[in-house]
This record gives sequence, structure tokens and C-alpha cells, in this order.
Amino acid sequence: MKVNADNKLPANTEKSLAFALYGIFRDFARAINELTEEVMAKANHSSAITADALVKSGQVVYRGFHITVVTAGGSIDIRDGTSAGGGVIVDTIPAATAAGTRVEKTVGIVCETGLYVDYNGATGTVVVLYQ
Repeated sequence: MKVNADNKLPANTEKSLAFALYGIFRDFARAINELTEEVMAKANHSSAITADALVKSGQVVYRGFHITVVTAGGSIDIRDGTSAGGGVIVDTIPAATAAGTRVEKTVGIVCETGLYVDYNGATGTVVVLYQ
């Protein structure tokens, strides 16, 4: 997902201030996008996951997910753990998340125990990004 600096300042903003702020927002958005691309280029990707799965045991940094087949029947939990229902939930993918949805975390979440995808009876296909 790209950060976008669109002109959404209040209509009564003084023109020279609006111009300066837009320039700052544009440069900030560009820097965030470059950082995200660099971080995600270094991320590992799991295989396509369709049921409960241990992605990696031990310490790992969770970076996000990509949905390749729409999810249904419930939410899918991403856990700092090594088994279904174990560990701490670090992210949740809602039911009915569309194929093509991609969530990338520039600042990853450190999972101390492992990275586990817990389907909770849901369906769909997920690819997990991690380092």
C-alpha cells in the first residue's frame, strides 16, 4: 500500500502555507514509500497457507500478509506462538477479506516464540511476510 499526499487541507488554508505543507506531505509520503519498498524487499514470504500452519519457530519479525483467495467463515489470527490458540495474537485478518489485499508493516512486530497462522475454522489463502 502506498502513502498518498493528496490535497486535503481545509479550504480556508492560506495559499502559501498550503503550498508549503503539500510539499512537506509529498516528500514525507515519498520517503515512507521508499522505506516500505526497501523493508519489504528484504522480507521472506511463506508458501500459500490454507489451514493452520507454523510459518517459523523461534524469534521472527512479522511484516504482514497477502490474501490470494478471499477469506470466509471467520477471522484468521496471526500469532506469536507455535500452535493454534497458543501465544499472543499480533494481527487478525477479518472474514471476507478480498483476494489481492496486502498489508505491509514497515515497522514489524517481533514475535519471540514463533509465527503461527490460526484459521479458527476460516477458509481462504494467505501468504505471510516475515524476517
